[in-house]
Order: sequence, then structure tokens, then C-alpha cells
Amino acid sequence: MVPCFDEPDFKAKWTVTVIHPEGTTALSNGKEIDNIKEANLPWRTTTFEETPKMSTYILAIAVSEFKFVELYTKAGVRLRVWSRPEALNETLTSVHYGVAFLDFFNHHFRIRYPLPKLDMVALPDFIAGAMENWGLVTYRELVLRDDNEVFGSLIVTHELAHQWFGNLVTLKWWNEIWLNEGFATYMSFVALAQLSNDKSATKSMLIGATESALQADSLATSHPLSFKIDKPVEVEEAFDTISYSKGASLLGMIAALMGEKNFNKGVRRYLMKFSYGNARSQDLLDVLDTVATQAEGPDGNKLSMKRFANQWILQMGFPLVTVKAVNSSFFEITQSRYKNNPNAVEVEKYRSPKYGFKWEVPVWYQLDHEPVKLAWLRRDSPLYILANTARSILVVNAERHGFYRQNYDEEGWRKIMQQLISNHKIYSAHTITAIINDAFAAAAINRLDYTTVLRLVENLTRKKRYMRKLLGRNSYDLLQASTFWIVPTGSYCPADAEECSAKYVKIFEEGILSKCETGTGASSCVELPIPERKAAYCYGVKELGNQAYDKVMELFRAETVPMERQRLISALGCHKDVSVLRSTLELAKNREQFRLEEVSAVFEAVASNFVGSELTFNYLLENWIEVYGSLRKQLLILNKVIEVCLNIGYTEEHYNKIKNFMSEHKEADELNQFQKALEIVRTRITWIHDHLNPLLDYFQQNQ
Repeated sequence: MVPCFDEPDFKAKWTVTVIHPEGTTALSNGKEIDNIKEANLPWRTTTFEETPKMSTYILAIAVSEFKFVELYTKAGVRLRVWSRPEALNETLTSVHYGVAFLDFFNHHFRIRYPLPKLDMVALPDFIAGAMENWGLVTYRELVLRDDNEVFGSLIVTHELAHQWFGNLVTLKWWNEIWLNEGFATYMSFVALAQLSNDKSATKSMLIGATESALQADSLATSHPLSFKIDKPVEVEEAFDTISYSKGASLLGMIAALMGEKNFNKGVRRYLMKFSYGNARSQDLLDVLDTVATQAEGPDGNKLSMKRFANQWILQMGFPLVTVKAVNSSFFEITQSRYKNNPNAVEVEKYRSPKYGFKWEVPVWYQLDHEPVKLAWLRRDSPLYILANTARSILVVNAERHGFYRQNYDEEGWRKIMQQLISNHKIYSAHTITAIINDAFAAAAINRLDYTTVLRLVENLTRKKRYMRKLLGRNSYDLLQASTFWIVPTGSYCPADAEECSAKYVKIFEEGILSKCETGTGASSCVELPIPERKAAYCYGVKELGNQAYDKVMELFRAETVPMERQRLISALGCHKDVSVLRSTLELAKNREQFRLEEVSAVFEAVASNFVGSELTFNYLLENWIEVYGSLRKQLLILNKVIEVCLNIGYTEEHYNKIKNFMSEHKEADELNQFQKALEIVRTRITWIHDHLNPLLDYFQQNQ
């Protein structure tokens, strides 16, 4: 937009003037101070207040015909949400959330938001999802709409946390994106929990982020939180699960070690010290080490946060902590690196870290009914816990504070599972969630038999209403998550049960075909409850074929509500005819049909249909030059398209096709998403060889 050194370490104060058409409104980071009509010309000139000292990447300008709703914070900051006039009444929730979150962060950090205003703009087509420009935050429209309240509130609070972590204090260089994104993710959990009056919600959301990060970090195609950038594409690729979710998980582990009060004190000192400047990971750790804490480190002395945290920041991966009874009096706890595929090889620059893929592990453990205690597992020696091993049950990573997985010897798993079935209440919900997730992870690498885990989950969900609510997913879902399978979006009935399918077809015929006139958007004519719409659209297309497909496409073209457009896109992928699905993929190239932010959703809709999965796999490889040419400057979208197309692979043929393709296309070989797809397909091939037949036998016997 302007000539500059576009690097986060170069900061300046900006005075912006925008010349824009009469009838439009101009916005920028600062507050408007002048708006003059040009004499005899259909133009206006708007000038804005000087910004605080800030990096170039958060400079922003918006010119639109949007309207706004506004509220003021307790500190008098004016907050406006801007949107298309017809969407204005659907953004009222987000303006209330924005004010509440800004008030919370002002109080929590004890550093006031430094601008007199904050504008949040709802963009109809925005590939990034959201961007934290200081004082002018931009979002996809669907984020700020009232019909997307839960997801939207999480994104809004994340972007507002960035006003401190990222804008006020900025990472020194892109190799430590986690400092921005990890903090914003963690603080969004804290804010949402406080404002919902449910302090346990912070931990619940953090556990979800930790599980996502553990899955991503189990791959050889992962990367450390802090890493050397060798090429520009690595900057964009680093905006990933590791930087966001592992970063947040590390902060949660540090907070658990320091105590919440001490951690918050350290964070405030960090923000104060580096306000309007830049910082590195080591700067954060140095500040945290200035906070007086009773936490004891692995050597028995005061915990050095710098020595502890660097093991998790400077090397990728995480430990598998294994417990076994060595005699009648001691449990032995050891560690090894958890890898989904032990034969997968890391990128050379990550292959030999200083710490040798070993960690000083804080082991929060629970022995029987006793309170949770903390002990340290050293990098090079086991940890021993004194107990009657014949009678006692030892659970590690209780409360899921640590970024690692747990494993036990056969007898240890047996006793834990029996305890869960007989009396699960001795464990917290967070501890139980960790046990179940880690049991599936242990089974995935042959440390535990899958049928044992599946029987446990089915027993718990069948007998305990509390457990059904806690787990939230049945064994099939957990199994899919542990093996990187794409969950089909085209099946809303168990095994496509005929009675269920017929119900949705009837709903489609009576509630959509007969009621929606030509040229009408779905949100204007469909009166079905929102939870039923996606299934009705899909089964209509699946069972009625072209007639329903054409109607859904017609509704989609006239639709303006982003969430409804997403539901209709999903239905377009439900057709049984491969030729129709191929035509749908072709249409994804047409910007008059689909917005850029919707392109990956089209591919995902087709890939999630069992009829279309092989089609999308081959389509990407056969049409790569065209797909890459149109999306190479939109790496976020391109990577998502690659992921949904290739991650269906599960055979040697799939693996060889990807590998040969990468050898013939240098640009594909340099994309980490291709490397990741290759690793996942190889992992899945091994998994099928080791586990598929026993699991098929189990499911046939337990239908």
C-alpha cells in the first residue's frame, strides 16, 4: 500500500489521509478528524488521527457504503461494527461482545487500549477469516453475525487480544509467530471463561486446543514454535495449529506451574516492558523469571522458566510418558518421543535439536483418591513413585496441564479403565478426557489394543449420561480423529438409514422445492429449523438428483447470508453422480459463482462424499497448474484445498501418485502441505495394515 520496510521490527506512527468517492465512508486505524468534500468533484478527503507507534502489517484502510452499530466501553472507547446495510441488524451481538472483551482486557492487563475507537468490519469475502489491524479489525461477515454467536465470539476475542499481543507488543521476526497467535488464543479462552462466569471453561477450551496441537505435533512435518525461516512461504505456513494451539498449550502449562496469579503478574510485566516495541520468546521467559514463585524446578531449585520452556519452544514434538509397576512398591515413569509414524523423517533443520527430543517433564499425577501432585521426570532418568502397585491406580497428566500423552503397561490400563466404569467420579472431567484421548493415541502406535479402548468408550457412553455429555463424541468419531480420517459431511443418518433419509427427502420436497420461488435466497424462503437445513439440503440432492441440485444451486446464487451459503455448498457435494461433482469443482474456479473464501469449502464438500473423494484426489493432481496458478497468492486457501483433496489417500497407489507428482512439480514439493499429506497417507497405510481387520471384526460383533 505504501513504500516501506514491511517487517514487524520496523515501527512508525502513521498519519493517513484517504480520498474516496462521495457517498462512501473511509476508515483507518486512527479516529477520523476531518472529512472535506472536494469542490466541484464527487470525492471526499478524510484525514485520521496519528496512530501509536506500530508495525506496517497492521496498517489498514477501508472504503465502503457500510452502515454501523455502536457502543462505548467503560473507558469511553467508541466501538462500531460495520456491515452491509441489510446485515446490520444481525451484528448486534458482536458489538456487545466487542465492548465486553475490550473492557475485560483493559482490566486484566492493567494497560488501557490506547486508541479512542475500535472499528470491526464485516467483509462479505475475506479469505483470512479475521485480521487484527490496530483500531480497524476486519472479519469475514459470518464471524460477526448473530447466527454464528459461539464461533464468532471466539474469533472476536482472539482479535481483540491481539490489540495487546501483536499490536502493542509485537514479535521481533516471523520465526516466532506463536508469541502473537499463541497468546491471543490462550487469552481468548481466559476472556470467554470469565465473561461466561465459568472459570473451568478456560481449561476445557485449552484441552481442545491441546488435543489439536498434539495431533499436529505427532507428525514429522511439524515444526518448533521458534524456528529458522529459509523461504517466504514458511512465514504463511507457520500460521498453523502449532503456532496457535501448541503456543496456547505451552502458556497453559507455564501458568499451571507458576500459578495463575503469578503468571498474570508476569504477563503484565512483559506487556509493560515491551509496549510499542518488539520481543522474542527469550524476552518473555526472562520477564516470567523475575516473578517470585514457589514453583520448584526439576533440579530442586527455583524453577527457571527459561530453561524449562526452551525445551518446548526450540524443538518440535512432545513426549509419551509411560507408567509401569517395577515391583510391589514403585511405579516407574519414563519418556520417549511420540510419533504417529516412527519411520517418518523430519526436515533436516529440525532433525537434530539441542535437546535430542527429550524434555524435563512436569508430571501432574493422581494416586487413587488423593489430590493431584507434581513431580519432575528428568530428561535422562526415570521418575519413581512410591505406592502399593498391586492395589493403587496411578494416573499421570491429571487435569491435562502438560503438553504430552500418557501411556501405561497392560495392567495399568486395565485398572484405570475398570475404575472409570465402576466409579469415574474420583477423576475430574479434564482428567477423564485426557485418559480417553491418550488411549486412542496409544492404540494408534500399537501401545494398546483398539478393541480395549472401544469397549471402554461404548460402556461409558451407554451407561453414564454424564460420560456421554463429557466425551461429546462416540468411539467412531474418536477413532477418526486419532487416525486423521476426514469425517464425511454427507451422512446425517446412521449408515444412511432409509427411514431417516426418506424423512429429510420429504422435508426437502415440502419445505424447499414447493416453497422457494425462482430467484429467492434460501434464508428468505426456507422455514426449516436451522439444525435441520444442512441434512435436508444434502439428502434432497443425494436422493432427488439433478432437480434438487439445480434448486440448491439456484438458492445459493441468490443467497447473501454467509452461514446459509455454507450449508448450501455442503449440499452441492452430496450428489451421487461423479460427472455432476466434477462440474461442481469446475464451478469453484468461477469468482462469479463462488467467493474466494468459499473455494476450499466446495472442494471439501465433494471430497467428503464417498462418491467424490477419489475424484477430488485426482482432480487436484490433473488440474494442478490451473489450481496453483489461481490460488498461489492465497496460500491459506491453497493449503486447505490440498489438504481436503489429498488427505483421503490410504493406499500405496495414492502414496506413489503424490510422491511422483511432487518429484515432477518443484512448487508442490516445496509446499509443506504436500509433505504432510504424504506422511498422513503413509501413516494411514500402516494403520490399515495393523488395525483394520481386528476393528472390522469388533464393529461387526458390536453393531
